[in-house]
Amino acid sequence: MSSTDSAQSALAATLAQCAISTSPAVLKVQTSQLVHRLNLLSAFFPSHDYTETPLAGSTVLEIGCGQGDTTIILAHAVGPGGKVLALDPAPLDYGSPYTLEQAQGHLSASRLGDRIEWIRADPLEAAENGSLDGKDLKWVVLAHSLFYMSGEDYVYRLLKALADYGKKHGGLKLLFAEWGMKASVPGAEAHLLAVKAQTAQPLRGGNVQMSLEPAKIAELAKKAGWVVEREAWVEAPQMDDGGWEVSAAKSMDKGESTREAKALLEKMEASIKGPIECMDVWTGVFTA
Repeated sequence: MSSTDSAQSALAATLAQCAISTSPAVLKVQTSQLVHRLNLLSAFFPSHDYTETPLAGSTVLEIGCGQGDTTIILAHAVGPGGKVLALDPAPLDYGSPYTLEQAQGHLSASRLGDRIEWIRADPLEAAENGSLDGKDLKWVVLAHSLFYMSGEDYVYRLLKALADYGKKHGGLKLLFAEWGMKASVPGAEAHLLAVKAQTAQPLRGGNVQMSLEPAKIAELAKKAGWVVEREAWVEAPQMDDGGWEVSAAKSMDKGESTREAKALLEKMEASIKGPIECMDVWTGVFTA
């Protein structure tokens, strides 16, 4: 492990103490998730050290904050003078092993709590109805939140409303990160097929309600008024998400599945010949 990787892991372990955790196993998963978010910062800002980014002192809107994995890293990155507006439409009793209410409440009580404002609202409604006016936003982050959205039209309208905000308020930067919908190693094939199966037939309350290829995301962003600055890929083989999505897909009832979903599930099961790894993550930086 390089000195940079070692320092990054140490920072992630320290920040993990701000998150809710009652066991070494949960803390290990949390730390892995935070290391990944630090890797995303390095992809967004390759000319900056991940411990000191242009986010410092800014107001950042995070769309799809969930239990707060990315929120923790953003709260650290904005520093004492910054603010993270952590927005999520899910009910407070959603989530496992901890609900949003439990996880967000614990984070609010941590040393990073005064840098975070939790907002429970539909992202599109908030962007279109003027709720974000007066927030002095400079950055918007969508990291691993696309799968929860309702469809391509929703994504386009959200990106359009955010681009319009940027043009109205003197500029805005969009930092986008999502699973890249391609398996660069054999062990990630099951993750890809699990996501595709759930896209074909979403599980009620599941993590995957839709998915888009990176090229389609970039196309929608450009159509909505964003200019692409850079794109980059991040490897994430250490993450647990691949196994989680395969487990979710295995819970699908094949007898009631569509023909497409059933075929994808069968391919997924046939692809598992060893440890399940994760797809690479695509990142994009856009300006409006």
